[in-house]
Amino acid sequence: MARRCPVFECVPLLLLLVFLLGFHVVPGQSDDGLVEAESSSHPHETDLIFGTGPLPVRDPFPLARIRLSPAPTTPVVLPQGKTRLRTGLDWTSTFAKDGGDFIVDSESRILQMSAHHGIFDGWELGGQIGYLWRGGGVLDPTVDGFHRITGLPEGGREDEPRDQFLVRGFRKEGIFADVDDGSSVTDAFLSVKRSLGTQEQIGVAAAIQGEISIPLARSEFGAGSIDGGVQLLVAREAGRLDVYGGLGWTAYSDTHIGGFEYSKHRVHGFFAFEWWSTEDVSFVLQFQGSNRLLTNIASFPSVTTYIVLGTKWDLGGGCELETTLIENLWDQDATSDFGLRLGLTVDL
Repeated sequence: MARRCPVFECVPLLLLLVFLLGFHVVPGQSDDGLVEAESSSHPHETDLIFGTGPLPVRDPFPLARIRLSPAPTTPVVLPQGKTRLRTGLDWTSTFAKDGGDFIVDSESRILQMSAHHGIFDGWELGGQIGYLWRGGGVLDPTVDGFHRITGLPEGGREDEPRDQFLVRGFRKEGIFADVDDGSSVTDAFLSVKRSLGTQEQIGVAAAIQGEISIPLARSEFGAGSIDGGVQLLVAREAGRLDVYGGLGWTAYSDTHIGGFEYSKHRVHGFFAFEWWSTEDVSFVLQFQGSNRLLTNIASFPSVTTYIVLGTKWDLGGGCELETTLIENLWDQDATSDFGLRLGLTVDL
């Protein structure tokens, strides 16, 4: 077996270190170490009142990543003429196995780029595209160590070869679904968001967003057809705390990929809490979930849930850095085990 480049084994540990450092670096301290006094108003003084919003983490499960699932986002629409550019690198590890029905043992890395623009008063247009790689990877030792330290369950990962790629469905007669590793450009996502009112007008900021996927990915790395969805978004600012919520619905026009059969319709939801420790640093606690993804596997769970922890730094000049940790919650059979994300947002 060829020896891996040690650099790739160190990168996930470095990303995890950057995330953890976010909870110890607090700008705005005086020379004697005391945090400078701030007013009781919202500490992040911008034209939008709120910051950039929840962490934009779409369902990272390998069989869900290739379909449209709404990313948590803010209901605050960009002012007319304003542009927001966003890029992020997601690195996730997945092990899901339930009896003899299916196994998903995979590592994914995806580089995503998006642009949003305020086209009219109360209207925002957005687009996203990315490049996806999936394979055996190098994260298994990192995930094993993280689970040992935190006491989280292994879910059977310890019984399988390390850093293998295997995405298959089984029946009595044998393998009925099999997905290959490799890389591809992703499908593109186009969105339109319409403001329903600001917090000053109706007590909360609210918006509705529609989104579709445009098939650009090669076979089994995308839907191969158009997916569509809609999401209702709300938020409320209360001093240092911003609270976000969303409820969405997606429909898939083609429900068969690589032998797996997808639910025709799915429901998605999220809650996010962003606390501003200073005007430059905030911490995010986010919960998100969806209903059943696959229908031709009897044991596939009916609900998937994630907890997402993040830190944001305002770098000045309209730039913001995000570090994110992704963990599944209760059922490990339909979710990614562990993920890291590094993102950069630029407002123009």
